[in-house]
Amino acid sequence: MRTSAARQAADQAVARGIEWLEANVPRWRAKIDRETLDLAYPCKCVLGQLDGDFYEAVWRRKLDREQVRAYGLVAAPGMPYSVLTAAWRRALEAE
Repeated sequence: MRTSAARQAADQAVARGIEWLEANVPRWRAKIDRETLDLAYPCKCVLGQLDGDFYEAVWRRKLDREQVRAYGLVAAPGMPYSVLTAAWRRALEAE
């Protein structure tokens, strides 16, 4: 996946993720530390910061593999985690 395509795909996934979070996780924004946010690490990613651990959050919130990819909570094949993390940071700073 080329960088521009990966960035566009990440931005779209993050927008879907924010929509899902808004509908399902009250006050989620207050729990995210943009400084330490890193989607490559299960405790520093969006779900990890919300629930303590990515894997626990996926199970607890009954998310499947396709959902976590679609919502930008994990990187899609060929997408670097740095691109996905940057997309989340841009989206969070814009709001």
